[in-house]
Amino acid sequence: MHSASERPASRGPGHLAWIVAALCALGIWLLLRDSGPCDDEYIVWRYARNQLGTGGLSFSPYGEEVEGFTCPLWLVLCALALKLSIAPLALVAFTGLASTLGSAWIALAARGRARAESDFWCALSIALCVALGYHAAQGLGTALAAALVAGWYVLLARERRNLAGLVLGAATLLRPELLVLLLFHALGARRVLATLVALALPLCWFWIRHETFGEWLPNTYYVKQLPLGAELSFGFAYLGRATLDCGIGALLLLLLVVRPQARVARTALAGALAVTAGVVWVGGDYMFLARFLVPILPLVLMLCADALARFEAGARRRVRLLWIAILLLQLWPIARLGELRDSQRFYEQRWIAIGRALAEHAPRGWKLATSPIGAIGWYSKLEMVDMLGLTNRALRDVPPDLSIELKGHQRHDAHWVLGERPDGIILGNGISPRGEKSLDVNAWEKELYLDPRFQSDYEPRLLPIPGQLSLLYFQLRSGQPLH
Repeated sequence: MHSASERPASRGPGHLAWIVAALCALGIWLLLRDSGPCDDEYIVWRYARNQLGTGGLSFSPYGEEVEGFTCPLWLVLCALALKLSIAPLALVAFTGLASTLGSAWIALAARGRARAESDFWCALSIALCVALGYHAAQGLGTALAAALVAGWYVLLARERRNLAGLVLGAATLLRPELLVLLLFHALGARRVLATLVALALPLCWFWIRHETFGEWLPNTYYVKQLPLGAELSFGFAYLGRATLDCGIGALLLLLLVVRPQARVARTALAGALAVTAGVVWVGGDYMFLARFLVPILPLVLMLCADALARFEAGARRRVRLLWIAILLLQLWPIARLGELRDSQRFYEQRWIAIGRALAEHAPRGWKLATSPIGAIGWYSKLEMVDMLGLTNRALRDVPPDLSIELKGHQRHDAHWVLGERPDGIILGNGISPRGEKSLDVNAWEKELYLDPRFQSDYEPRLLPIPGQLSLLYFQLRSGQPLH
């Protein structure tokens, strides 16, 4: 006879759970795969292509070497894929599906043979997590970072400390917010060697960064940095939206009330709280569905499984109801599926079409200034003037415009852009919602549009875009026109 305390393990998920989790992960991936990748993903591709072609880490070939990315490990994977003639889109698709599926299966394997029913609910919640599936399609290694963090926790709990440290170190090269977890790895591992292993990859990248770019922090940190009050305002709003999108705030609150008992689990929970606080401190992001917090989401769900499993014997029905609520929190953003797809078609597909048209019509040496530089830059292969300063150092010391509400878009400098003498300038993201001759200027572009030099030196022109409205752009009067 088994004691009551042992029953949850005997009624834990069986082999069918692995199949169900896999099918659910595949279903979410199929639903969301046409909602990505995001424009920033194309920026990484272009860095990878230039690195292979010129040996330098610059956004424009032979241009200024500036770290305009925050996922160096993902850049390495993209460069390797290009070297092997693997299409970057195929890399995003395969890695996204494998990472989502891997995170769900890690949750099933977390407790070894002594599984509880909560492990199945946890795996199902991960597999059906719309936020995770969405960012798996967006690229940038976000879903891979989530799988690595989940693996780190399981390895650390099984006292595979060195391997856990190596996995966590790799995760920090996909999302810099995860660097906070290194401290908690040291506290959980309690081994000097395991701590050094975890620090090895991040320290190597810090050294490479300093040798290559002459700095200890990525350029994106300086460009996006705001006064603390503004950062916290953006950050708390971001956490609120993230809680609505995937329940992260509610899950962390639940874990503070029903804390897991194991020492490693409590350490991991403290690490998850620290990462969340760090995301609030830097103000979060502007992208849909909690990108900065998705890497810790499977970990938080696994901690919920650890905490709730011990209540299954005496309150199985209540635990199940709670898991159903958690599952619905992960799944409900599917109601926004139309919005996610429309955003991809309205923006990314437009920028892809613009990039291809420019590749066909722009003369050699033509220089383009624009805000969305990813897909346009990848397909056009033109020299780019990044008006938001992510891939150059020109805007780092410009005072941020706090009237702009879109995080990461607060710095602009019309004087610098015009001083670069681009042959063409695209305003309003290249979108003409009110007709092909209409123009909706972004808030960070108004200074440029109203500048007398812009008004005198540039004239509006139309570039035909196959299957779409023509592109309204501004041509330098004394520059080379498009063919």
